[in-house]
Amino acid sequence: MNRDDIRRGILLFQYRHTAQRSGRARALIEVLWNLDRRNEIGFHNLGRASLHGTWRVRAGHNLRINTAYLDSLPATLRLGALSLLLVHEGIHATVNFTTLYDELAARILPIHDFRELSGPGVFNEASDPPRPGQRTEIVRLPPGSMPSFDRQSAALARDQLIDHVLSIETYTRSRYVNPQWIIDNLTHWGGLGNRWPETRGLYIRVLAPTVERCRDAGIDVQGPLPADTLFVRASRGEFDAVIACYHDQGLIPVKLVAFGRAVNVTLGLPIVRTSVDHGTAFDIAGKGVADPGSMIEAVLLAARLARTRRSTPTAGAP
Repeated sequence: MNRDDIRRGILLFQYRHTAQRSGRARALIEVLWNLDRRNEIGFHNLGRASLHGTWRVRAGHNLRINTAYLDSLPATLRLGALSLLLVHEGIHATVNFTTLYDELAARILPIHDFRELSGPGVFNEASDPPRPGQRTEIVRLPPGSMPSFDRQSAALARDQLIDHVLSIETYTRSRYVNPQWIIDNLTHWGGLGNRWPETRGLYIRVLAPTVERCRDAGIDVQGPLPADTLFVRASRGEFDAVIACYHDQGLIPVKLVAFGRAVNVTLGLPIVRTSVDHGTAFDIAGKGVADPGSMIEAVLLAARLARTRRSTPTAGAP
């Protein structure tokens, strides 16, 4: 394959439905054409056929397509694969990657592009009108022809794209994954229960040092502990409090044990804020059948907390 194939690959993407529907695709197309004009896209033998290509600002070609990979494919699949790899690596030249969210967002466009190529296929505008002795063509990548993209597509469908990204060693470094990131984002993508086993282990390993720091500060804390037995122990009074890592993990046992009596308390505010443990229940509004138990408990707890705050001097107050 040569530079003409690179241009055909860019053109093939430019007219795909995926490119027409995505605002980011327009920026990517501009970047790819600019790289091509500056001769910064090239073919290189990068060794392993499993490595598709690389993007890195360097002397010479910044975007490198691995010839060892393309040579491992049947000739009829190479243009489609090249076009998809230009999209996948080119997005790294378009987006400034600083967080895992950036990486996740960048992968979605190539995945949708792969689904189009591996589904109905794409009409190759460069083959119209056909050259002498050739015909117009539809470029298609049969399922299974690019296993890495098959895995990413399946992971996205199951809300497990984060697991695919974290299976790449680069993204397990502290620059991308840290305790605060885990805590802030654990509720996304189906929570801890929807993680791959190896990713779940990563989450737990990242959280464990936080527990150790709490112990060093004199806080009596245990964990991380398995939730299936933890809440039974907590309901028997073994712990003063349980920190759940995501919404359903904590609220399912609370509502099972104390629905109608539990209270939602928001911490970290300059005021006391409590609320009921249930939703709005519009279906029974005005019928006189609602249970006020949780509202009563929330008001009583707010009063107790306010009284405690009033009797406890604020640090630094005169």
